[in-house]
Amino acid sequence: MSRERSLGEGLEDGGPCQAFLGRCGLSRGGEDDLRRQALAFIAVGWLPLVLFAGLDALWLGRYPGFATDLSVHARVLVAVPLLLAHERAVNRASGLAVRRFVTGAIVVDVERFAGIVRGANRVRGARLPELALLVVAVVSSQFLVWGGATGVGDVPAPGGERLTATAVWYSVVSLPSFQFLLGRAVWRWCVWSWVLWRISRLRLSLIPTHPDLAGGIGFVHSASAALGLAAMAASSVVAATWGDRILAVRDLRVAAFVTPFVSFVLLVEIVALAPLLFFVGHCFRARLQGLREYGELARRYTRAFHERWVEPEATTIQPAGELLGTADIQSLADLANSYSIIDRMRPFLVGPRVVGLLVLCTAIPMIPLIATERSVVELVSLVGRSLLGGSAGALKP
Repeated sequence: MSRERSLGEGLEDGGPCQAFLGRCGLSRGGEDDLRRQALAFIAVGWLPLVLFAGLDALWLGRYPGFATDLSVHARVLVAVPLLLAHERAVNRASGLAVRRFVTGAIVVDVERFAGIVRGANRVRGARLPELALLVVAVVSSQFLVWGGATGVGDVPAPGGERLTATAVWYSVVSLPSFQFLLGRAVWRWCVWSWVLWRISRLRLSLIPTHPDLAGGIGFVHSASAALGLAAMAASSVVAATWGDRILAVRDLRVAAFVTPFVSFVLLVEIVALAPLLFFVGHCFRARLQGLREYGELARRYTRAFHERWVEPEATTIQPAGELLGTADIQSLADLANSYSIIDRMRPFLVGPRVVGLLVLCTAIPMIPLIATERSVVELVSLVGRSLLGGSAGALKP
């Protein structure tokens, strides 16, 4: 039991960032950790921006561009808390998955499995990857803010808008914090994908009659579902950036972003669900083997049932009234249900519910973007007329 517990808990914590949060009293292993961390990042990354924006407005006679940039506030107020929540959810889901691989007797070679988990521990707890992510976040932030790469807010061309305290704080603290957490989320997901790939190379004992229709390993998709929080964080920044462009450029409509949005949704689905493809071979083989084994069992049982209860010779020995209360009928139904489960077993671990959840998480931040062209009352009216049978002409903008 101690080995199983260590295998599960080994993926939940670790790394220099987690250690730093612990020293700051923001990671105590309780349910309030997420709230404390989110408030701390907002207090450090956003509140000084508001203060400096007010001071810059007094000095310049106008608010600096970063103070009115929607994407700036979306990164710090929305995306950062969502990324923290995503890390917590993925850590819990991956830790539970590791435990269930062992407690469910799915992994045959437990020693090799333990080696995979120990390797993941070393990688997740290494200092170099997170240090590299921090350096990249800081350097790229300076380039984006002072190199004129994006052309929004305070992002000037060389020799353009003057230096402001708001821009300095955003380039040194706020933007690097967001980029570091985003990069760390991507890095942790790559490590988890590597773990799943290594596990898929092991010999697994799948149960084809398991009701999850995935041989008993359907729990693996829970981490992919948790990735929806990271997708929502990224989508909120993308929606805010597009909102800035719509407000800045006359005659630019939301329809212009439909194709990029669809591409973004497809990218989220690929990143979240691709690691589950590692187990397609296991599920496919388990289904074929189950159909063969239970097919033979069903043939023998139904033959015996037929000879006992259906054939004329049997009815003279076993009165038909004895069918009442016999367990043979229920056993026949249970066998048919087991065979049906095997027949419906899917090679892919995830169903349409998780796919739809990822789409929903990506689409929710886009709702305010749509509201820039239509009011809430108008949107509700359009939905209501659609449900009640309004004509197509009445639904046109």
